[in-house]
Amino acid sequence: MFSEPHEDTPLINDTEDAQKKHQSGGSFIGSMFTVITCAIGSGILTLPSAFKECGIILAILFLVMMSIINLYSLHLLITSSTVTGKRTYQEVAKAAYGKLGIIATDVMLVVSLFGSMVGFTIIIGELMSPVVCHWTGHAADCAAAHTIWVRTDFLSFLFIACIVTPLAFFTKMHHFQWSSAIAFGTVLFVIFSVTFRAISYMAQDWSHFKFPPLFHFSAVGTGNSLPLIAFALGCHSQIIPIYGDLKPRIRNLRVMDTIITTSNTLTTCLYLVMSLAGYFHFGSAVDGNVLVNYNASDMLILIARLMMVFHVTLAFPLMIWPCRNIIDQLLFGGESSVDGEHKIDEDNNLFGGDIKKTIRHIFLTITIVGLAYGTAVLIPNITLVFGFTGSVAAVCTNFVFPAAIYLRLMWISHARYPNDPLIQYRISRRAPAIGLLILGLFIGVFSTAMLTYQAVHDYHHKN
Repeated sequence: MFSEPHEDTPLINDTEDAQKKHQSGGSFIGSMFTVITCAIGSGILTLPSAFKECGIILAILFLVMMSIINLYSLHLLITSSTVTGKRTYQEVAKAAYGKLGIIATDVMLVVSLFGSMVGFTIIIGELMSPVVCHWTGHAADCAAAHTIWVRTDFLSFLFIACIVTPLAFFTKMHHFQWSSAIAFGTVLFVIFSVTFRAISYMAQDWSHFKFPPLFHFSAVGTGNSLPLIAFALGCHSQIIPIYGDLKPRIRNLRVMDTIITTSNTLTTCLYLVMSLAGYFHFGSAVDGNVLVNYNASDMLILIARLMMVFHVTLAFPLMIWPCRNIIDQLLFGGESSVDGEHKIDEDNNLFGGDIKKTIRHIFLTITIVGLAYGTAVLIPNITLVFGFTGSVAAVCTNFVFPAAIYLRLMWISHARYPNDPLIQYRISRRAPAIGLLILGLFIGVFSTAMLTYQAVHDYHHKN
């Protein structure tokens, strides 16, 4: 089950043919860019509201703390991949816990993907509504425009029915791989727009500018902010394949640690700029989706909204495909899984011409899209959706599972390789992983409880 690990050796002892095949693998800079694009996305829209919940000082501490924890958990996953010679998150989980490991990671991955799709649906409606208001001449008072064309639920339905669902029926996933570059460009433009507007706002009348609260603590606020940060930082399901795709001459633990450290630091800095800019501009009035706060007639923000909608619309099918394949495998035992790795059909012959599988494919696609849309209509709160997704799925896949997998592999491996520095069963290696496991469980349970309390309180207050 295990390959002989060593810190300076490649992930897998490739044969000569495999080495030639992967000779053109990822470079240091290219892999660092890939990690950043996997991490950043629509989660940045909710980060200013996370700062609103805690104040500047506490929120910065939480962001830095979660970033450090995130970096350590990524290191544990890469170490586990090195020890086992496996190239996906599911394969590493299977090496540690067998079939149970695959099921647990798949379930959490489905929860994460579904939560992201619900959030995307909400984002499309929230961002397109002011755009349509501007186009129809209602920019001055969008809320007063009593027409179906500016309703968020209608706009979400229109985009999902006319664009997202048809794209989701395609089986050639690699046609959309360039969307990661679009995502990165979109995020940079949104950060620039929000920062530029914040600086302009403060410079307009600096003498009367009031800093938002520096410190504000509440259990509910902390429970709301932590999962939003965890959700925004997540890239764990992609990190092992990125490691495996490195060029053989640089595919070792030290190089990958440098890549994830640099990427994690840059991502955290971008998040910090975005959070502070949005919070400084709107203070306690900042919305769960910061782009909603701006006037519909603001052209710079209008472009940012359109770019984010474009990115989310393209990213939506990329969420549906793995979600559909995993559900198909879990429910029907499809052939899309090989040793824990779920594959995407890459030909246009949908499921090889099998009519039953084709019907199942269509049924699952429509069901997933329909449930995501229905959930978004029932719970049109982006912070609540991303919060629950973060407290349940992101906390498990980012913190709990990497620690549990690492500890299990240490226990299995130390008898076979007692002198290997990567897996020596020492308290100095176990203690941090146990701490991460306990902390992850605490954050997950605490945040879920606080979010549930907040949701129930808001529901009763509304009614």
